[in-house]
Order: sequence, then structure tokens, then C-alpha cells
Amino acid sequence: MNRPLRLSLQQLVLRLPLAGLKVDDKGSVLDNNDRSISGLFAAGELVGGLFYENYPGGSGLMAGAVYGKIAGENPCFTCYR
Repeated sequence: MNRPLRLSLQQLVLRLPLAGLKVDDKGSVLDNNDRSISGLFAAGELVGGLFYENYPGGSGLMAGAVYGKIAGENPCFTCYR
């Protein structure tokens, strides 16, 4: 067997999803009719609609920080009403 040896380098890449839960400006998860689901909030990579087709490197961390703050504050405000 004197066949040529062919090698191919492969790299596994794990990306954040480009789709996810739909949320309003307060981080509250919306149902199929765009109504807020009481007491359910989401942030970070679970949230959809932030990126389409591709995303700038590192922007997922910033989106998680910003929307995490928003989604974290609003349940507190809801509890004190």
C-alpha cells in the first residue's frame, strides 16, 4: 500500500446561538403573542434577536452584562410593587 497520506486539520468551534428567547426592554420573556410572561426574565446567550448571521467577537459578553443588569433589576422592582 503505497498510497499518499492525506491529513486535514480540524478545529471544533462552539458559538453562541443566533436565536433564542424573545424579551422586552425590561428583560421579561415574551410568549408567542408578545405578552410578558409574569416572573420570567432572561439575559445573555438565551436572548434572541441581538445578532443575525454573525456577531462581533466579544460582544456576547457585553450583551450579557448589559441585559443581565436590566433583567436582574426588574424582578426586584416587580417584587416591591
